[in-house]
Amino acid sequence: MNANTRKVLLDLNKKFYIDTADDFSKSRGIPWAGWQRVIEYFKDLPFDPKALIDLGCGNGRFIEYVRKYYPDLTATGVDSSKQLLKIAEEKNPNTEFLQKDLTLDLKLNKKFDFVALIAVLHHIPGSEKKSGANY
Repeated sequence: MNANTRKVLLDLNKKFYIDTADDFSKSRGIPWAGWQRVIEYFKDLPFDPKALIDLGCGNGRFIEYVRKYYPDLTATGVDSSKQLLKIAEEKNPNTEFLQKDLTLDLKLNKKFDFVALIAVLHHIPGSEKKSGANY
């Protein structure tokens, strides 16, 4: 995919979330059933997860869900939508939220026990960027 097409698609996606953040967030209030499998996975770990990063966190509902089971979890949410991050901050006090473009290199000087990337890859134009997420 050429750079211009990628930019057009990313700009279109950005505009969508600027225009619809409140309505989108309201339609994304219920946890997905599969998230319980994450909690079951955590229970099987030989340690309690202490730090989570949610890439493409949107309105922060996954962090909110995990914290019901792990209230002391340190969480960081990353999303490109300033509007959705504002909603996430309201739902999740004492959480660090960063407005970042996930298609660019994300450099954080932190370590995480768990990385969440839920319903994000379809927002990243180009197969070469998506294939890098498999590592």
